[in-house]
Amino acid sequence: MNNSKKYYLEMEDGSREYVSEKIFKEYWKLVNRENYLKKLDRKQKIQSLNTVDEDGREFAETLKSGIDIENIVEAAERINDVRMAILKLSPKEQEFIKMMFYEGLNETEIAKNEGVSRAAIWHRRKSAFKKLKELLRNL
Repeated sequence: MNNSKKYYLEMEDGSREYVSEKIFKEYWKLVNRENYLKKLDRKQKIQSLNTVDEDGREFAETLKSGIDIENIVEAAERINDVRMAILKLSPKEQEFIKMMFYEGLNETEIAKNEGVSRAAIWHRRKSAFKKLKELLRNL
């Protein structure tokens, strides 16, 4: 037997298929290219039409199903606008929004945590919402 390297590819059934060095290198070049493109897609937040959702349906099937993708995209853009507007609020107002909407606390619970009256929290809420509305109008 000669001392040359043996190259093989693993098959789906677990067996090994021995191939030439040239085929082996070409295979890995393709695999690495595919992995690079997937990484690039994730980085740029690009979704393949073959991506499968939680229900096991491909995104392309969703397009055919009559779901109004335009409304979904508009809603996602609006959610992003709200997030951007929240970031423009003061840290105290951001914390208030976080407690109310992300932690699910009501005005009474927030007032108790802050050691202030419920009326003070009501005014804080009113002020924060007014600012948010104005910021969203300007986006």
